[in-house]
Amino acid sequence: MRNPAHAVEEGATGSLPERVVCETERLLLREFSMDDLAGVQRYASDMRVVEYLTFGPNNESDSVEFLRR
Repeated sequence: MRNPAHAVEEGATGSLPERVVCETERLLLREFSMDDLAGVQRYASDMRVVEYLTFGPNNESDSVEFLRR
């Protein structure tokens, strides 16, 4: 298991890591990847979820663009 506070993906260079992961025994926080498209699209296109947010509802192109950033 990685350091519970945070871990930096191998291969990171410079002062800021390429990817930051926060992992505990019960939780894993990581950056989105293109593999997350279905889940991102599901919540970002749901009007009940985005009603008070500054984005959405998103179509699939919007979600792909978000994941590419």
